[in-house]
Amino acid sequence: KKQKFCGDSWFASVCSAEQAAERNAEFVGPVKTNHKHFPKRDIEQKMENWSTGSYMVLKCNTPNGASLYAIGFKYSKDNVMSFICTENAGSTKKKQIYQVKYSDEFGNRLVRNVELPDVIGRYFSDAGVIDQHNQARQGELDLEYNWPTQDCWFRLNTTFIGFNTTDTWKIVKFYTHSTDTIKEFADVLASQCINNNYSQ
Repeated sequence: KKQKFCGDSWFASVCSAEQAAERNAEFVGPVKTNHKHFPKRDIEQKMENWSTGSYMVLKCNTPNGASLYAIGFKYSKDNVMSFICTENAGSTKKKQIYQVKYSDEFGNRLVRNVELPDVIGRYFSDAGVIDQHNQARQGELDLEYNWPTQDCWFRLNTTFIGFNTTDTWKIVKFYTHSTDTIKEFADVLASQCINNNYSQ
């Protein structure tokens, strides 16, 4: 079975998808700033007046023979999302139901079910894990905010500590079913690191 990689907009690009295909793996991700060789502007112009939930699929073959797909998805009235994927990353014909949330002219929150290609639906469900990790590290643990600095190396180390603490917290939660918050876990972890016997 092939490996499948879901990349967020930081990693998703034609180059990433091509590299995955060359290594006999699958790839899917949203294209935002890394749009070299990707028809992002053309897709957005073409879909400008399309209805929410509609999508288009374009296929190309790279010079190395990999088949890639560019998908435009009309996420909302003013937002067209672009995705790049390899040939077998998921189906563009099979559908999933996605709930679009929006506000009416009076500020009421409304929900509308729209169909979207299965490959994008699977991306949204799989990539949520990345968002949950980032929320725990940046929104809850929030070391960068609590340890302000102008020193780039201290800032980088702070981020690494945040990554490692969040990863360890999630591993402990998985295996022990702990209900500790990440801040409670970080307090215990810091105490154990400071009051250990290994340096004695």
